[in-house]
Amino acid sequence: MAASDSGPVAELVENPLGVPFAIFMDVFTAELEPILLAQPGLISIMTGFVMPCDSGREPATAPSMAVSLTQWESLAAHSAFLASPAAQPFFQRVQPLTAGPPTIQHFRLGHLAPRALGSSYSHICKSDVPGHSSLRAAVAGHVHSHGKEAGVMGPCTEDTARAAAVLFGDHTVADSVRNPGDWAAAYTVSWQRNTVKRRSHSLPGFIVVHPVGFGYHAGLDIVKNKK
Repeated sequence: MAASDSGPVAELVENPLGVPFAIFMDVFTAELEPILLAQPGLISIMTGFVMPCDSGREPATAPSMAVSLTQWESLAAHSAFLASPAAQPFFQRVQPLTAGPPTIQHFRLGHLAPRALGSSYSHICKSDVPGHSSLRAAVAGHVHSHGKEAGVMGPCTEDTARAAAVLFGDHTVADSVRNPGDWAAAYTVSWQRNTVKRRSHSLPGFIVVHPVGFGYHAGLDIVKNKK
């Protein structure tokens, strides 16, 4: 059963990598991110890789999965991008960077707080067990220890029987979280570029982009708003 199109939606994309992550990020930052930032209704983009283990430390092996968590003002805003002329060039450019089709899901996580958007790591958990009690317990425990902005949870728009939780923090974010065995998936992401879009009042027609870099392309960008 699909959720109604009301309020912000978080698009979670898991891309199996067909190239080294550094190459993926170079292309994403230079060619793909600008396409997304030009879309009406886009709020923010977090991009990183899945840690090969749950230790929360930098991996000894090369990352095999890139992850993005993109906030849209509504599901309709994302659908408008998919129906726009910009969508086909975007996906054509992504395809040679990946080893297979992406997994794309949308979740009702509410508005992500600035503290969450500035996190360097997240632990992402998914559940399709009715009630999602263990998922709720994980969020409650993390929020109790790290503050109310450090954890969010919500249903999947494609199937409201499914849900996801995102716990924000540093490299220890997964240390206190244990998969009870009934989660559909659980992994830690090392975010490498967290970008928030807002309109510039001093430069009409432009968008000011604030990336929080943790290894790739940190700094302040100003990009032309084509709309």
